[in-house]
Amino acid sequence: LIHYADDGVVGVILNQPTKMPLSEVFPGKTKGKNRADPAYRGGPVEETGVLALLRSAAAPEEAANVLEDVYAATGERLLSESVSAEKGPEVFRVYLGYCGWAPDQLEMEIEAGAWRVIDGTADLVFDREPATLWRRLFQKINLRMAHREALNPALRFVPAYLGRFETEIEKNPPAVLPVRQAFSGVRKVRRGDAEAGLPERL
Repeated sequence: LIHYADDGVVGVILNQPTKMPLSEVFPGKTKGKNRADPAYRGGPVEETGVLALLRSAAAPEEAANVLEDVYAATGERLLSESVSAEKGPEVFRVYLGYCGWAPDQLEMEIEAGAWRVIDGTADLVFDREPATLWRRLFQKINLRMAHREALNPALRFVPAYLGRFETEIEKNPPAVLPVRQAFSGVRKVRRGDAEAGLPERL
């Protein structure tokens, strides 16, 4: 999640790289014309909009701090500078579109058991193997739940309920793994000026 406030929630999908290289997302950038690292599908909202997550020791201008040293960038200048500087995917990732929830919507979905919540970290955002990220984190959460049950037998009824949910979710794993991180003073994600058509299949 990159924006969590009373007016709603905004997030991006972390584990869906597309087949579109950054050279096609930013075709006018001479220094980025050979960039083969992919853009990511950020979500179903405004899929022609562009935003990025940037890892930086110093706070960049026109960027909102998300967690630790990770910043969300939506302004054309910062996006262009990052592409031209040839920042690698270990510190810079571009997303097409985003995920959005109305006020209280995400909380209701969590209470209904639709989401598992974990703390966000920079290493998760810039994981080197995004294709396996969801399954690895899901296994980690299961182990944590089993440990809590062993310490407190009163919680044994919880895995029994979640076991049915997990059976269904493993058949059709969701594309989005929410990473909850609340922060304040951040403007809403805006549609980027740089636009590009999406590939037929993401």
